[in-house]
Amino acid sequence: MKRTDSGAVHSTGRNSLVMAGGQLLGKGAQFASLMILSRYLQDTQFGMLLFAVAFGQILLFMADLGVSIVSNRKFSLDAGHLQEIYSTALGLRVLTTATAWSLVVLVSIMAGYGSEQVMMIVLVGIGSAMEAAAELQFAVFRARERMIYEAVSRVAGGFTTLLLVLAVTALGMSATAAAAVYTMRAVVMLALSLGFLRHFSLRIRPGFSRRHMLRLLAESWPLGVMGLLFIAFQRLDNVIVRAIRGVEAVGAYQEPYRILESLTLLITPTLLPGALFPGLCRCFREGRKAVAGRMTEIASLVTGIAAAVTIPLAAGGMELLRTVWGDDFLRGLPLTELRLSLILLTAAIPAVFWMNFLVASVIAAGRQRMTVPVTSAALVISIACNLILVPGMGIAGASLTVLGVNLLMGLTYWLLLGKSWTLPLWRGLARPLLPAIPAILLAFLVSEWSLLPRMAVPAILYLALWIPAGGISLLTAGRDQSEMKEQNPGLC
Repeated sequence: MKRTDSGAVHSTGRNSLVMAGGQLLGKGAQFASLMILSRYLQDTQFGMLLFAVAFGQILLFMADLGVSIVSNRKFSLDAGHLQEIYSTALGLRVLTTATAWSLVVLVSIMAGYGSEQVMMIVLVGIGSAMEAAAELQFAVFRARERMIYEAVSRVAGGFTTLLLVLAVTALGMSATAAAAVYTMRAVVMLALSLGFLRHFSLRIRPGFSRRHMLRLLAESWPLGVMGLLFIAFQRLDNVIVRAIRGVEAVGAYQEPYRILESLTLLITPTLLPGALFPGLCRCFREGRKAVAGRMTEIASLVTGIAAAVTIPLAAGGMELLRTVWGDDFLRGLPLTELRLSLILLTAAIPAVFWMNFLVASVIAAGRQRMTVPVTSAALVISIACNLILVPGMGIAGASLTVLGVNLLMGLTYWLLLGKSWTLPLWRGLARPLLPAIPAILLAFLVSEWSLLPRMAVPAILYLALWIPAGGISLLTAGRDQSEMKEQNPGLC
């Protein structure tokens, strides 16, 4: 166990649960708001809203520019200079946010989108800029292992979204009003995150020292470029789908994709770069043996979590989409096209989880520069595959691209890390994969049951086999990390 800055006892397991709870409740409330809006808005309006949200994510990465993750690493390794690092990062964040917001709005206007679409992008963009500002406080909370403050901020933001969406639908307001909800959500998150800084004796004082900002920028720009390339990789498929199949197809594609994206929160940022990240950073400082032991344990945990969510999602199938998004979930697309898209994106869950785990490991190792060429190649491949596959396969082509490119990126990061560290990650796979066999067989046996039992029963069986076998032992260890390292040098 450890003591926080304010003296409260915490553990990796508790921090992971708090982060997961905050992410799931906050994003779950947001997800519920989208379910409501999918039934309230017309197909074109719903597609425009999701398109604006995709633009907002681009702005978020442009405004962050990798500063939050690099600051997280610095906070974790150099707590004595917390105020100096925070002030420099805050000053840099002010400049990058102003630049990013201006560029996104300018691009949306020059692209020739209608006034309603541009207004949605502006409103969601304001929210994304404030969310980027909140991320810097979240980096402090994660590095000091006080995840409760981020969790509270995210939950409050999520439930603000849900309540305001209910108000929009009850009052019969426009799609533009629905976009404004994203601004109000970010106001709540930013206000709370700034208020929680008092627990760390930090002053909200931007530092504009050119030398300090350039030094931080030199370390963070590879992650900033990687983030921009990565968000382009995640979002440009929407642009291609819209251009080839129309805005309604964007809404249909986003339905299964949103489920995948929401589930990714179990790994990023809940565990990496969340509760497990500070310890992982210290392990890379300790040496090869510590890295091999820690990463093998994390690989086992990540694979188990992926299996725990993939099995019930696969069992739910198209009925799950209908239940979540309403009877009009097809958005005018053929049933077979959307079904294939769902299958491919479900299969992509383990690939996405592993890719996020490995890229976080690259950052923890201080090798963030290698992310730029890898993500650049992934973006080029993604654009090429989408342009080739979407005309013939529709949104299923975009889904196949997501699966293939994430597999390729994960394998590349594994090979690059393997040049400097021994990473026998396969040793951690038996524990999570063996319990999946009976769970998958059970899913076939109950395939004719109603939706909830059909999803729940195989998932419960998997958890009942995986957890007692030590599936979440990495999270439940309650001893101080230094004590663990002395008894087992393979862990950190």
